[in-house]
Order: sequence, then structure tokens, then C-alpha cells
Amino acid sequence: WTISMNVYVPTLPFHSQALWSQYTNDLNFISCYIENIAGQVWFLIAGGGPTVSIGSSILLTPGVQHNVTVVENGDDYYLFIDGVLAGTATSASRPQNYTGTFMIGGGEPSPRDTLNGYIDEFHLTNGVARYTASYTPREEASPIGEETTVSIIYEITHPYDDDELFDIQTAQAQDVTYCAHGDVFPQKISR
Repeated sequence: WTISMNVYVPTLPFHSQALWSQYTNDLNFISCYIENIAGQVWFLIAGGGPTVSIGSSILLTPGVQHNVTVVENGDDYYLFIDGVLAGTATSASRPQNYTGTFMIGGGEPSPRDTLNGYIDEFHLTNGVARYTASYTPREEASPIGEETTVSIIYEITHPYDDDELFDIQTAQAQDVTYCAHGDVFPQKISR
């Protein structure tokens, strides 16, 4: 699988800020986050066997858009920053069936883990390791960083949850996807 995104942070955080994560508890989770004021990106899997832990050798620069990509290819895990291989790990550990919500721009167990910045071009590809060596990220026209910094969490959840923390909600069940925004009744999209 491959998870890729563009991220912009105006300043580096004083505490960890999640790019994406899913938790069951402190011992069972998968997470990709920016670690403190150094600007280092970390990818972690905990639970279900050996822990996977990759810290990027490349640091994020505040005020600059970066592409962050995590790839699983068999027992090999890769972390890329702006298309450059920034860390690897080998482990038979796999993400588990975590009970928490998959969150983009936020994380558990603490709301302080919410990203103070922008996320754009979030792509999740199941079953395909798109990159195993350095590559050139796609150039996307993006308004990232052109407005006042805000923190928004996007949650994949049940289609009829009404959680005030989230501006957009989507859920998929078999071949049907539901999407809700604000006070708009969830819309059903099917193929």
C-alpha cells in the first residue's frame, strides 16, 4: 500500500502533530506524524508483532510545502520526503484491524496531536507499493499556505454520524460511498 500527501506547516510544532493515524490504544496503532520542533517525520506501527519505526533523515522546512509518502511492500516499509528516500524498515508486522477512526490531520490519544497546517493531495492506494526508490513527486497546483493557518480533521466514519469536530465526513460500504458536509444531509454516491 501507499499513502502520499502534500503537507505545509507554517512553523514547526512544540509537540507531535499527526499527519494521519488510527488507534485502538497506546499499544495498538499506526501513525505518521511530525515530531516536535526538529521537523522530523515518523512512521510507526505498534501491536500485532514487532513494532515498525522509521524516523526521516530529511527534516521538514517550515513555510514550505513538502510531499510525505509512506509505502509498504511485503516486509519492507519506506518513508519518502519530497520523493527522496528518507528512511526504511523491514518487519513482518502489519497494520491491525484497529478499532479507532482513521484520521487525517489529527490523532489520538490527545487532541493536541492535531496538525496546525495544511494537507493537500492525500492519496491512499491499497495493495500497490507505488515507490521503492526515490522518485519525482507529481507537481500539483495547490493553494497550500496561501491563507491563514487552520486545523481541520477529516474523518472516515459511519455515514450518519454528526460529529461537530469534522467538516467533511465520508464512508464507504461495499460499492456505495456516502459524503456529508456541514448541515447537508449525507449524499449517496454509488458506481
